[in-house]
Amino acid sequence: MKLIPIITVVLYYGERKWSGPRTLLDMMELPEEMKGIMNDWNTHIIDVKELDASLLTDKDNRDLIEGLQMFYKWQGDLEFFKERKMSRDTAIVLASLVDKGEELLKIVRKEEKEEIDMCESIDNFRKKAVQEGMCLTILKQLNKKVGYLSSEVVTMIENSSREQLEKLAVEIVSIKDEHDIFVLLQSY
Repeated sequence: MKLIPIITVVLYYGERKWSGPRTLLDMMELPEEMKGIMNDWNTHIIDVKELDASLLTDKDNRDLIEGLQMFYKWQGDLEFFKERKMSRDTAIVLASLVDKGEELLKIVRKEEKEEIDMCESIDNFRKKAVQEGMCLTILKQLNKKVGYLSSEVVTMIENSSREQLEKLAVEIVSIKDEHDIFVLLQSY
């Protein structure tokens, strides 16, 4: 009976270059006398940053690898992703692989289109992050100014539009209690 070979391939998609072990013996601490009698297997590690995506024939696979490579090179400019479209499924996989992609993943999942514009999705991700930051800052300031905030007020602030949050930020000096917060949010 012949054995069927099994090849293990690791697809590494981390932001930095792979620096971990590449063989079985590299993963173990063994006395020198044991190393000569142990079998050593190489691990085949494919680093997506070094992969030539143009060699991939499947469009979704190519889009995924190119998308990952773009994320690692990205310096924050949305123009970098302009015209970058991919299938919804590929965008979901991409968002789940990149660091801090949880929020981007939520945004991509909400998209109902079959083709996702990554520039638009990342822009929505940024806007949501800015709004959450504003909300958190306002809640902290109001907690210091007013003291305890009820869960009802906190929820109301968390569900506020950007315009309402901006109004709260401007009017925060005149707020004395929770009632003032209710009045301000309902007047807008």
